Amino acid sequence: MDWGSIVSIIATFIFSGGVIGWVTLREKKRQEGEKTAQAHEQTRQEEVETDIKKFEYLSKRVEFAEQHIVTLHKKMIGMQQMLNSLMYRVTFAETHICLKEDCPQREPKKGTYKYKVEEKKDADN
Repeated sequence: MDWGSIVSIIATFIFSGGVIGWVTLREKKRQEGEKTAQAHEQTRQEEVETDIKKFEYLSKRVEFAEQHIVTLHKKMIGMQQMLNSLMYRVTFAETHICLKEDCPQREPKKGTYKYKVEEKKDADN
């Protein structure tokens, strides 16, 4: 063997090992990058799921609050109608009802707004 063959064999060995090492390093970096990307994607997916759960919870709360508001609004309208009726009755009473017993101009006539009590009949008799 001559020196040229020996040098070429050594150079081939070094460069082929260097190429393989370089390819191996690139492959390791790519795999690490993929692992990092997968971990990032998994974290992002967990955050999205958490946000979806929060959104569903808040949607249910809003729906409950809207129903409660509608119920309270109905009650408020009923109370307003009752107050309006009471105010009308008070103004009517103040302007029309005479409280003197012997007043000839009494309007409405005595006993018009009298509450009638019905006597309960005994079932035993």
